[in-house]
Amino acid sequence: TLILDSQFRILWFNEKAAREMYSFFKEELKMGSSYWNYVDQDQNKRFIRNFNAAIKGRTISTEQKIQKPGGAGVNLWIEGRFSPLLNSEGTTYGVVYSYINISDRKLAEKEKLERSQVLEAVDHNDSQAFVLLDHENRILSHNKLAELMLPGFDEERNYTNHNVLEHVYPDWKTEFDGGIKIAKSGGSVAIEFEKPDDQSIVIEVRFSPIKHGLANNPMVSIWAFDISDKRQAANDVKQSEENLRAVFNSSSQTFYLLDRKLNILAFNQAAAWMVKQQFGYDLQIGSNALDITAKENLVQFRVETERAFSGRKVQVEKHFSFNGIEYWFDRHINPVKNVKGEIDRITIWSLDITDRKKAEKALKENESKFRKLASLLPVGIYQVDVNGNATYVNESLQLIIGADLTSILDGSWTNQIHASDKPMVRARWDTSEKVKKPFSLEYRFKKRNGEVVHVLEQAQPLFNHLGEFRGYL
Repeated sequence: TLILDSQFRILWFNEKAAREMYSFFKEELKMGSSYWNYVDQDQNKRFIRNFNAAIKGRTISTEQKIQKPGGAGVNLWIEGRFSPLLNSEGTTYGVVYSYINISDRKLAEKEKLERSQVLEAVDHNDSQAFVLLDHENRILSHNKLAELMLPGFDEERNYTNHNVLEHVYPDWKTEFDGGIKIAKSGGSVAIEFEKPDDQSIVIEVRFSPIKHGLANNPMVSIWAFDISDKRQAANDVKQSEENLRAVFNSSSQTFYLLDRKLNILAFNQAAAWMVKQQFGYDLQIGSNALDITAKENLVQFRVETERAFSGRKVQVEKHFSFNGIEYWFDRHINPVKNVKGEIDRITIWSLDITDRKKAEKALKENESKFRKLASLLPVGIYQVDVNGNATYVNESLQLIIGADLTSILDGSWTNQIHASDKPMVRARWDTSEKVKKPFSLEYRFKKRNGEVVHVLEQAQPLFNHLGEFRGYL
């Protein structure tokens, strides 16, 4: 208890007030000192209002939180009473301020409120089932979603004191009991259960111990989650990975994933087969790519991989000989970034283009033979591309129509087609470009010396090895 005058000066205090004020504020109370020497006036507006009401003759009881100086540590809760202090004439000249420390009571009320809020949250949880068990597996509490674990669950029914093992699915009972025993021994465990009537529904049940339960007996909390979507997503990812791996390994292209030391981190079956055929040993994760590179290509391979590690994409055609047979590959080397955006790996894809190279070589040889043969034939021969531009002309054609090579290649020679025949020739050529079929036609051609000659033109469409139209011969 403290007695204050109207100016908040301390007129008297008892021993308990002195002891508690020193314990909280580390200041000794002194007669005649101001109450505000110990308490922050700006933080006690409510105290001032109650004090002024008591000066006017009213008695006020209130609860108040007092902040510890410096804002550190635990605040003090008190229940205070403000009573007017009267002199012999009945005039109020001070206030009797008595209080008791209710901090422990306030803390208990706060903890009780928090527990009730937690229990309310658990009870209304719409995504997780909850059951609390005592040491004999009896249900102490559960929420509305307990139906995830208890078939035939009726939320209107009270399951308190029922043995939980009597209500779970029979197929779950053995593993469920095992999870409870682990929790009772102090461990935690999560077990996945499939619903017997619908195995697409998967429930994850977590068993956890609760220390210092009723009468110090072990208690167990059980939480259940429907993870069907999670399981399905995991299965979908697994199936996707298996499909990707099947496609990856069925590819005819060889694939390698390398680190900065050119150690192999991954490869496909085509790569393993190629190494086995060329070097005679089984490819392993951790092997170095330099060990499976032909000696004549080692220097260039190092240059290409360094380019890729610098951030560039590399595409080259490489060849090597093995057992007297020449092989060609179209190789692509690409940088790979990690989660930090740093290039720490590269991929190498190689496509066997040996057959294409052989075809190109044969085509060049045939083209050379054709040109030699065409130069000896007494008939005029020329070749045009898909746009009708001349790409090859033999000497006989120049002699027959009396035009030089330049005028034939730039297309101006067509101006020498007889004026009466030109519309017919132009229409036939336009039609042939669309239908891409063999054709023949006769027309007149006027040489520069004025001589008119009759020509028979026969044309064959040209296609590449992919069946794509390349022009006419």
